Amino acid sequence: MYSLNNNPEGQVYKELLDIAFDACDEFILVQRPDMDFEESAQRIIKLLEPFLIEKKKSRSWPGTTLLEQIADVYRYRADKEAQKILLEATESLYSWVQPKLPEDLCFFKNKNTWMSSTAHERQCDFESLSDDEVLRLKKLSGLQIRKI
Repeated sequence: MYSLNNNPEGQVYKELLDIAFDACDEFILVQRPDMDFEESAQRIIKLLEPFLIEKKKSRSWPGTTLLEQIADVYRYRADKEAQKILLEATESLYSWVQPKLPEDLCFFKNKNTWMSSTAHERQCDFESLSDDEVLRLKKLSGLQIRKI
């Protein structure tokens, strides 16, 4: 398992998404009912509709467990067109925070968590990585990744 020590921004964020979309087949975003959800966040959910696999109510997703609330977890196909939408929405991994955007971008490879992020806590972990994926991540200039 690996963890990030910094917030991927700009070109590093783009290259991280390139690796994630190459490696993974699904991703999620979350809408928490206890927080505002601005028009910009609603717009992202709307733009991603063609890639939606399922929307479900849940108290947990990778990196997060809610004690009392239930959130909407949107699961999407990791399609290159969806990647473009994520890149246009923000230039930073830890910007995926309500109310401006949906929460906690996470990626899955064969139903297993590949990357989990808890953006408001500035936490991101990687698991189920192949040796090639580890090398690609370590080669990203500006990405501070460490084994945990």
